[in-house]
Amino acid sequence: MPAAISSTSVTGGYRADIQALRAVAVALVVAYHLAPGLVSGGYVGVDVFFVISGFLITSHLVREHERTGSISLRAFYVRRIRRLLPAALLVLLVLVFAYAILMPESMRQQGYREIIASALYVENWVLAFSSVDYLGAAAAPSLAQHYWSLSVEEQFYIVWPVLLLLVGWIGLRSSGDHRARNWAIALWAVFGASLLASVVVTAVNPEWAYFVTPVRAWEFAAGGLVALIAVRPVEGYERLRTVASWVGLVAIASSAMLFTPATPFPGSAALVPVVGTVLVIAARDPRTRWSPMILGRTPPVQFVGGVSYSVYLWHWPLIILYPVIVGHAPGWRGLLIVLLATLVAATASKYLVEDPFLRRKPMAPRFWPTAAATAGAMAVLVVVSTVQIGAIDARTAATAQEQEAIADGPCYGARALSNADCASPRAVPADIDTSFAATDYADTTLGDCGAGVTVGTIGDALECSFGDAASDRLVVMVGDSHAGHWLPAVQSIAADEDWHIVTFFRSSCPFTTATPSASGVFQIACEEWKGLVEQRVETLAPDLVLVASLSPYGYLNADFDPGPVDAMQAGYADSLSTLAGSAAAVVVLRDTPFMQDNVPDCLGVAGADCDRPRSAVLEAHADPLWEAAAAVPGVGRVDLTDVFCDETTCFATTGGVVIYRDHHHLGASYSRSLGPQLLARLSESVVLP
Repeated sequence: MPAAISSTSVTGGYRADIQALRAVAVALVVAYHLAPGLVSGGYVGVDVFFVISGFLITSHLVREHERTGSISLRAFYVRRIRRLLPAALLVLLVLVFAYAILMPESMRQQGYREIIASALYVENWVLAFSSVDYLGAAAAPSLAQHYWSLSVEEQFYIVWPVLLLLVGWIGLRSSGDHRARNWAIALWAVFGASLLASVVVTAVNPEWAYFVTPVRAWEFAAGGLVALIAVRPVEGYERLRTVASWVGLVAIASSAMLFTPATPFPGSAALVPVVGTVLVIAARDPRTRWSPMILGRTPPVQFVGGVSYSVYLWHWPLIILYPVIVGHAPGWRGLLIVLLATLVAATASKYLVEDPFLRRKPMAPRFWPTAAATAGAMAVLVVVSTVQIGAIDARTAATAQEQEAIADGPCYGARALSNADCASPRAVPADIDTSFAATDYADTTLGDCGAGVTVGTIGDALECSFGDAASDRLVVMVGDSHAGHWLPAVQSIAADEDWHIVTFFRSSCPFTTATPSASGVFQIACEEWKGLVEQRVETLAPDLVLVASLSPYGYLNADFDPGPVDAMQAGYADSLSTLAGSAAAVVVLRDTPFMQDNVPDCLGVAGADCDRPRSAVLEAHADPLWEAAAAVPGVGRVDLTDVFCDETTCFATTGGVVIYRDHHHLGASYSRSLGPQLLARLSESVVLP
């Protein structure tokens, strides 16, 4: 994110080249968010900002230490607070009202949580944990999601001056003044250790690596090293500096155009935009006829660089809010409206909020009043958001009790389809609680019964037990999260039929011998899990094994390539044959429709039509597990598509119940209502225990 720091060098002069570099960086980020297909790697703009911040902050601190022999932490933190927090907290306050007034109810609770995290500048850690939490990973982006980079920067601002002060003190206490040498050693150590961590963690868990501060610290250190080298600005060498400036810009531009969301990042790939930024900063403002700064010094570029911090703050919420307000995704006209609104809001924020706080004097000495005012503003955001979360929790709990009380009703959920007395079973209730629908999880989504996509469960079959463990009727369920969302239906059967249920679920692991196109520790964990499950099923010798899996289409939509469909189908056939040799009966459940929108979020938009054509969300998608089952002797198949769709349409609600808790996972309430239909279809397919 672009820090609101004046573009000064170590000598204190205005740096038009850095202002232009900020304009390039924010343009890349905004373009990526507005039209990612045009600038598929525009996210590297954030890395450019990190290097700039490392350079500017290190420059200020080194210059202060050279001038005074120390660094005033109080003055530094007051300056950072006054430069960064007023505009950032104002935007968060606007987002609180936006969630309360405009956003679908199902998105509010997570939104308020992220506002709290953003106000406390820990949003990057919240997103890091969410990215490895299967439930959180499926959540829609929040209005405050972009505050992750501000959080990284604030954490950098807390640690960096302390590090430089300590190293500078050691340099003064040693024989001779070795401050510059010690600073360089410290920065190179941070750079090397963090870069190594970035490469390793990106290979193992790129989602985590993208957000966590230690893996990003080397980018700030790179800027800091340039600041140390440029303590005495290089004069002359105009042609060489011009070449360096162009090479740096080409490196940034090429990474923005050639990188994609699938590029392992940050890792070693981030070296391209980081080194490019280092070259541009080191080249300064070369005065040649073919210098890129001929364009960079123009008023429009300098203006964009000047408002880049506010542009960053406002652009993302406006992008998310536009389709909510107008009811559809923005076309080119909509994108231009969002861009114009961003510039207007950013300009107003810059001149009415940022600059007045920057002009206030004195900036440095008044630490406690500034800290108290900041803490008060943060507290308001935290308290208001917490109250809103509490209100949503209370309503959700009340809805859960209401749903439980009527769950056995003849017109509840899927039961309404088999009862002629139930009028309009597919109609959407006017008072539907979409917050409850979005959190209507099956038991296996809690604890270690589903694992998610985390990697800390190698060597674990993730076995869980439900129902009467003393029963001699054993039913085993196997598969990914699309097997897990059938558990409430099977539990409702087990309560009447006295079944003991044992589950083996691992999210994002299709139960096929084909090797998915995953990488690192997760692939190892997935493959070991499948082997352990086969061993455990052989030992248990169950009466019935139920198998289900998300279709390849669903995996691809989740940015996970399970491999070629033909290979998956052959692998499923092998796995089903193995299971059939260990159990009295094996049944495959056909995959459920993959809706095109998050259903609770869609239902939260007034007047939205959340039903979808059957041909688009079901029939157009290959289901290799379903096809493999037809080719394996002794394996039955159960198709409950008619409880989700009619001949032409797949529905969002049935019998007053929301069918899905997101795009494609069944809500526990609707799954539970499927018990009678599932039992009847199973009875037709195999001999039940």
